[in-house]
This record gives sequence, C-alpha cells and structure tokens, in this order.
Amino acid sequence: MERIATRPGAGLLLSDLEPDDVAEAAEAAATTVAKSRPDPDTDELEALNDGYDAAEPDAAKAPGATPGGVGARFPAKRVLVASALVVGAVIALVIVLIGGLSDGGESVSQERPSSGAEGDSQQRRARAKPERPRILPIALAGAKATDFDPNGGNGERPEDVANVIDGDARTAWQTELYPTGTFGKGVGIYIALPRPQALRAVRVRTSTPGWDAEIYGASKGPPADLTTRGWTKLGSRPKLRGLERIPLKTGAKPTRYCLIWITKLPPDKDVVAIAEIDLLAAR
Repeated sequence: MERIATRPGAGLLLSDLEPDDVAEAAEAAATTVAKSRPDPDTDELEALNDGYDAAEPDAAKAPGATPGGVGARFPAKRVLVASALVVGAVIALVIVLIGGLSDGGESVSQERPSSGAEGDSQQRRARAKPERPRILPIALAGAKATDFDPNGGNGERPEDVANVIDGDARTAWQTELYPTGTFGKGVGIYIALPRPQALRAVRVRTSTPGWDAEIYGASKGPPADLTTRGWTKLGSRPKLRGLERIPLKTGAKPTRYCLIWITKLPPDKDVVAIAEIDLLAAR
C-alpha cells in the first residue's frame, strides 16, 4: 500500500484515517488561519470598498501620518487574500481526502506488486506439483469371480464366489475345510474384469484374520496354474487383518485377471472366509 509521507521516516496510511477525523482536522486548520490574520476595522473595510489606491498619496502627505494609516492597509489586504487562498486549499484537500477514503483509498493509493518472501512463496505455490491422484475402488459391474484350486482340482465352493463382489459384507465365500497339515500349496479366488485396468491395490475384508496372501495378475487367460507362464506376482501380505489393503506393483501394466492366493491358514483355524474384495485404481 502506498504511504503519504508526513515527515522523514514516517508515513500515514489513508486507510488508517476516518472521514470525520479529516474533516475535524481541516476545520481546526481553517480556524487557526482565521485567527492568525488581523481583523480589519470598519474604516479599513470602507477604504477597501471605496478604492483606497487613489487616496494613498493624500494620506501619505497628511501631518502626523503613522504606520497605522492607509499605507498599513495594503499588508492587511494581502493577508486577507492569502488567508482565503489557504482556506480554499484546505477545503480542496479535505474533499480529495474524504473522496479517497470513501473509495477505499484507491484514488490516492495503489497496491504494490508482491516482492520478497511473499513473492517467492507465491512462485513456489505456482510451481508446486499437481495433487496426487486418489486410489479408489473401481466399479465391478460385469466382473466375474471364480474359485481357483489348481492343485486339488475339487473346487472351492464355486456357488458362493459371487459373494465377494456383491457389495454386501454380510455375505461371504470360504474355502473348503482343511484340518491341520492338509492345506497343501494353497487355493484362491480370481476376479476377471471386462477390460484390463491399471490396478494399484487390492482391499480384502475377512472374518478369519491372520492368513497369508499373495496377489497375482494376468492380462490374458486366465493361466491354468501358477507354474504356467502368464501370472505375475504383484504383492503380498502376511497375517491379514479384518480389513486389509495390499498395494500392488504393476508398473502401470493393465491387469484383467486378479488372483487372491491363500498361502497359509489363520492360526487355529481350518478355513478362510472372504466377505468382500475391492480392486483399486488411480482416479
């Protein structure tokens, strides 16, 4: 904000003044000017009105002429005129100041461009990196869930697999029962998407926490088993919690088939139950 200099080393902001303060100061200045000039007497005023310019020679010749005579009235006139000019200038200044204050100081002050630390901060914000995309669940309309049991071959309750993508946590899919020592190399369930997508994470909701999981992806197929070329390991998580989010390392490669592979049962349990599976991508 531009300041009005009042004395060296000081400045006055118009925004710090109120119109009433400016008017009061102007009135006081006018009163001071009025008191500083001499009050002309009746004779002086008549002399001014009658044209005292012509009477000056006679008055100068009159015996006993004193400095208070007609000759002394010329300074009085000059003081009168000067006082009127000063008062007029004060009134004009008051009008300008009040008008400037009424306009929010815009008529007599200007905003200076930002500089220094403030300008640097604005430039840093302008160069700031764009906001990182959020990782959100994708719509699974048209997707299909399938149980995956390449080692046993007997299936893993295929009639219930659709429960993991129905959006209802009250329904679930679970594995067959595996008494201690009979689980084998693992079982799982995969989700086939209508088209490949660049997945970023998998979110699993389970009522049997504590089991170990590995996540695999494939763009074609699906491959018949994990030893067949096509499945790529994308992530893993031991001892899953009731609601677990597992990040995936896909390298932005689109995935159409996403396999949740159970490698270890929870402690003291012979089954794994999954209520919901969400596939997440950048949005």
